[in-house]
Amino acid sequence: MAGDRESDLRAQQHEVGPAGSPEVASGAVQPSMWGAAAQALPAGVLQRKLQRRALRRGAGSSGAGPIQRKEDPAAAPQPLDHDEKAEEGAPATEGDQQQVPQRIAAALARYTAGAAWPEEAPYKKAPRSYEELMLWSKLGHLTPKQKDYLYGVCELAGLVALGDQIKRSEAAGEAVDPRRTAIVSFALSQIGRVEAHTYSGQDAPGGMAGGPIKLCVGAAQLWDFHQRSGRGGKEEHVKDYRVRTDRDFQGVPGTRRPAWCQIFAQWAVTMAGGDASLTFDAAQKNPKPGDIAYMSDNDHMGVVLSCKDGQVTTVDGNTGEASGIVVRVRAVAEWSHGFHDSCPAPKAPVP
Repeated sequence: MAGDRESDLRAQQHEVGPAGSPEVASGAVQPSMWGAAAQALPAGVLQRKLQRRALRRGAGSSGAGPIQRKEDPAAAPQPLDHDEKAEEGAPATEGDQQQVPQRIAAALARYTAGAAWPEEAPYKKAPRSYEELMLWSKLGHLTPKQKDYLYGVCELAGLVALGDQIKRSEAAGEAVDPRRTAIVSFALSQIGRVEAHTYSGQDAPGGMAGGPIKLCVGAAQLWDFHQRSGRGGKEEHVKDYRVRTDRDFQGVPGTRRPAWCQIFAQWAVTMAGGDASLTFDAAQKNPKPGDIAYMSDNDHMGVVLSCKDGQVTTVDGNTGEASGIVVRVRAVAEWSHGFHDSCPAPKAPVP
């Protein structure tokens, strides 16, 4: 499904997002809350979390960015990360939501360590707002270091939005379904791991017309999204960075990559044991974390992180010029087709 419209981003590029998203400070994007959480987390725990994330994302002592740019085409799909768990399909637990403040602290520490905007062409000045940063990701031409900055801010913004939603729910005496926290955890764990339009520098056999597959960044993970969501597609089309969703490759019919924003959303819900059947309610104006949002005018879906003051924060796949995974904030009304309840309450037995 298509990404967001450029005109929408241009209209919002100088606006600051609502509470729970990064705010403007000193001319650069900065986190707005949860800074004190880092002080409450034992240093040893934080250090271990940072080391695990660095190893998983390929950030070594040399200062390399979080994206693993090279991929072994013969390797098995990457382990699916769920709050630092390597076990695939790890079940949701009551402890998942209790880990949110610690994960925010870890994300904040990572962001703070490299918070300076990389002053590289064509965007030498720091973004003035979160939406301006999203606009730049839409227009493209970000350098690898600027993409790392983008993904760090997105991860922090998403965790903060989720944490804020959980705090408000608990204050209202509402129980938070652990499956919802798990859905969001799965979705957020993929930020920066897939760029469908970026070449990883690696090739694999079995490509189109007898040539190689020019593997995109995170090709194995992107293929795993398709397989686990049950949406299919041809492997050589899904993994090749040259293939697009809106046109055939070199004019050859049937050589498009499936639009994968829906596939990504269904993958996250499926991994957490939720309902991925996609039954949308256009009248719903207060979605919960883990629900799937759908805007029909440009055929796009995202995983809901929070809803506050008429604004919905989502984590979206197939977004931006790189066709990656980012966090966005939009008005409820923009999700014109409504929301799918990913964790419906059990139905009462029929007498």
